[in-house]
Amino acid sequence: MNIHQSYFERFYDSVSRLAVYADRRIHLLLENTYNFNDQVISVIDRFLKIPFTGLIWDIGYMRSRSHEVYSEKDLKTSLEYIKLLKVNKLS
Repeated sequence: MNIHQSYFERFYDSVSRLAVYADRRIHLLLENTYNFNDQVISVIDRFLKIPFTGLIWDIGYMRSRSHEVYSEKDLKTSLEYIKLLKVNKLS
């Protein structure tokens, strides 16, 4: 998957503007951010440097897609950014 860089720049620009508009009243969170290529990971890393951003850890989604789970290293790296734990679809 090769996505044109302009899409990532637009995403980052939009999120940055939302963060300024939110003025620390809300957190901006991304969900299911594992198993991406380096191009997508780099924009997620940039996103996480914006104040009041973070990750949602969707345990139910991970369980239903067991081949795409976080590695132990990824999980330890991501823990400081996880702001919400979502538990659904555990059946």
